[in-house]
Amino acid sequence: FCDMYKVGIESGKKYNPKDLLDFIRWTSGSNKPVYFKDSLLKAAGILREDLPESCVDRSYNIFKDK
Repeated sequence: FCDMYKVGIESGKKYNPKDLLDFIRWTSGSNKPVYFKDSLLKAAGILREDLPESCVDRSYNIFKDK
C-alpha cells in the first residue's frame, strides 16, 4: 500500500536526460501522487512547474484526506 511515490536519483550516477523525462511521463500516469526530488528534476533539465498535474510539490499533505 502506498500513499505517494517519492522519486530521486542515485547519487554520483549519470543519467540520460531524455530517459529521465520519459520516466517522469511514465510515472506521473500513476493513480497515486508522485513527488520528484530536485536532483531528478535538475538532471532531467525540467522545472517543477512544468511537471504533469499528477505530480505534487513539497507542500502536499498525504494525511489531508484521511
